[in-house]
Amino acid sequence: MVAGCRGQIGTALTNALIAELGDANVIAADLVESDPTIGCKYYKLDVTDKKTYKEIVEKEEVDYILHLAAILSSLGE
Repeated sequence: MVAGCRGQIGTALTNALIAELGDANVIAADLVESDPTIGCKYYKLDVTDKKTYKEIVEKEEVDYILHLAAILSSLGE
C-alpha cells in the first residue's frame, strides 16, 4: 500500500510497483476522492484517520505500507 500516492515520489513509486507486481497487488491511497490516472485499486484516505487507515489495511490484507503522505518533494523545496 502506498499512502500519499499522488505526490511526486508516490506517483513514480506506485507506477513502478504496478509495473513490477501487477495492478492487483498494489493499493494506492491519497486525500482526493478518486484519481483515474492511478492504475490500481485506490482509496481516499486522510492518514490521520486511524480508523479508516486500519480498516483499509485489514480489508485488503496489506503486508507493507509505504507511507509517503506529507513528505516534501524536491519540487516543493
